[in-house]
Amino acid sequence: MQASKHILCVAEDPAVRRTKHMVLEQLGFNVVSMGSLEEVEATAAARPLDLAIIGRTFNTTTKRAIAEVIRRRFSHTPILEMCNVSPEIAGADHVLRSPNPEDLAEMVKAILNVKA
Repeated sequence: MQASKHILCVAEDPAVRRTKHMVLEQLGFNVVSMGSLEEVEATAAARPLDLAIIGRTFNTTTKRAIAEVIRRRFSHTPILEMCNVSPEIAGADHVLRSPNPEDLAEMVKAILNVKA
């Protein structure tokens, strides 16, 4: 694999957040996991991000607010929105409707053009 990519993963449910974190870390990514809009807002932009993932269980208003903070701080970072049916974030770069961790792993590898 190439140099490690940096991913921000924002998921409301702690168990889901841990699972996503582990799956992505096992693929060799540097992952920062957060559970709320407040955490994302409080985090300083320490390094560029290669991808931001926003989980499916946030309400529409919160999802959009998280995306706005990410866009403001990391303007060139692609956003992967996880959703149940229809995307809720205008301008999300990628959408994943599957809750399956393997599907998430495959999509992230494809987005970041990484073979693992």
